Amino acid sequence: KQWYQRRVRGLKYCEMEMRHKQVNHARNLCDRAVLLLPRVSQFWYKYTYMEEMLENVAGARQVFERWMEWEPEEQAWSSYINMELRYKEIDRARDIYTKFVLVHPKVKNWIKFAKFEEKHGNISGAREVYERGVDFFGEDYMEELLFIGFAKFEEGQKEYERARTIYKYALDKLTKDNCPELFKAYSVFEKKFGDRKGIEDVIINKRRFKYETEIKANPLDYDAWFDLLRVSDHLIK
Repeated sequence: KQWYQRRVRGLKYCEMEMRHKQVNHARNLCDRAVLLLPRVSQFWYKYTYMEEMLENVAGARQVFERWMEWEPEEQAWSSYINMELRYKEIDRARDIYTKFVLVHPKVKNWIKFAKFEEKHGNISGAREVYERGVDFFGEDYMEELLFIGFAKFEEGQKEYERARTIYKYALDKLTKDNCPELFKAYSVFEKKFGDRKGIEDVIINKRRFKYETEIKANPLDYDAWFDLLRVSDHLIK
């Protein structure tokens, strides 16, 4: 409780000094706070906000850089990126994203990075981010959402063969239990852009997935085994 009270008191002191235009005092208080309590995000937020309000963007950037050395939560990285974007510093934002996805290596963050590149017209950069993401996770930690995002990106660029290749690669590598949404996305894709054979392949693969799931649940389900054999025979032909 005392620790919490000290934290609140420290924030109030900073705010009071700012209200009275005591900029150096406020800066010293914030600097001391982040030195003593580097894991308390409120002090860092207050410090960076103060510097930006004073139009000291270089100072705010410096504070953010110090903060990122502690590898804080995702929102802190997003705040840093957003600050750079407010000043149209695209390259700086890109550098932050490059570090961010390694500190918080979640698929959603790799997709955010790729969408950032796409939004700013760097199509080759977006593709490179997706490719790096695939390499980063490897076959042991593959997730369907990354491949869905990658394929939809290529679809948006009208690179339909690239998209198809991504879907097929992912379906081949991922275990069947881990890619229900991938099947759905691929089915929609082929219905929109595929020929008759492509659509038939999707239907057959969905059936195969269904029978494999039934067999996994009940290995003695001989009807499912025979259905699977028929589907597999159709694929070979």
